[in-house]
Amino acid sequence: MSGDPVDVPIDAVGAQGDGLATTADGRRLYVPYGAPGDFLRVALGASRGDGVEARVLDRLQDGPRQAPICDHFGTCGGCSTQHLPDATYRAWKGELLVQALVRRGLAPGVEDLVRVPPASRRRATFAAVKTARGVAVGFLARRDRRVIDIAACPLLVADLNRLLDPLKSLLDDLLPTGGRARVAVAALPGGVD
Repeated sequence: MSGDPVDVPIDAVGAQGDGLATTADGRRLYVPYGAPGDFLRVALGASRGDGVEARVLDRLQDGPRQAPICDHFGTCGGCSTQHLPDATYRAWKGELLVQALVRRGLAPGVEDLVRVPPASRRRATFAAVKTARGVAVGFLARRDRRVIDIAACPLLVADLNRLLDPLKSLLDDLLPTGGRARVAVAALPGGVD
């Protein structure tokens, strides 16, 4: 499916946060971290659903975007849309909701999305792996099983970020080398669960 590089405009954002483009011959492309208004040179990759994964080779023109708030953005697979301006993000999320309701035969009016501010997310499921170098706790890389070790996530409340180092110590005792775990945490009114 790969071949010569292709220059494409990003027209929309897909359900998983990838930029969407269409090639001259009608193939749908899924471009990680693409934003509407981008004009990109991409390499085509593996088939994915009704389209093809694409990898950015060159940014010929950037559409509207904002600086991501996380140092791990683009490596960690936890967030795929931090580069989208707030209005673009809210419109995309609202349209996802409308499409889901319409598929179920519902057509309610949907109000504007209320954006949750940084440092306010009260739930997370961390990925962990123990290697010869120690325990990594964080989130999985995009479309990969590698654990991206994080010191903190700017979206999480402080109580959950403070769990990262104690979790590493605990999992170091519990996991064998090569062992993996998923750890669901929640900041509740009575404390952390």
